[in-house]
Amino acid sequence: MDGVETPGFFLRAAREREGLSIKELAAVTRIAPRFINCLEEDRYDEIPGEVFVRGFLRNCARELAIDPDELIHLYEQFTGQVNHKTGQYGGNSTDPRSMDTLLTPTRVPKLSIILAIIAIILGLGLSILIFGRPDVEELSTGTPETTVDSWHQETP
Repeated sequence: MDGVETPGFFLRAAREREGLSIKELAAVTRIAPRFINCLEEDRYDEIPGEVFVRGFLRNCARELAIDPDELIHLYEQFTGQVNHKTGQYGGNSTDPRSMDTLLTPTRVPKLSIILAIIAIILGLGLSILIFGRPDVEELSTGTPETTVDSWHQETP
């Protein structure tokens, strides 16, 4: 793919522009040098999973002062994958209902979180009302008045 700006080509050019070796970039990003090599050579199938490819690209982009979203977009175009933000395809895919789209996690609505917190608080309050706290009189051997009076009489 000579002459085509692939994600790997773009990443390598940015690294060289910053004057970093692969080992130096690996040390800063805590990504194994072999994975940085895979990224720069567009060998994404040698990286253990899609989530790691995207994470590695984002980490390298941040370190090399590249817009991470632009690099991810270029990666999606190169591999023909779905852009998770726009739902559009990068290029080579033909199935509009890929597993990536179907398995994209949905966000929990804020209302659900608020209702769960209210339910927990009401449950705690109701348990206190039902079971209550033990009275001081039940804990002492006598009535509170006699216990306090006898204590005052015994102290010098």
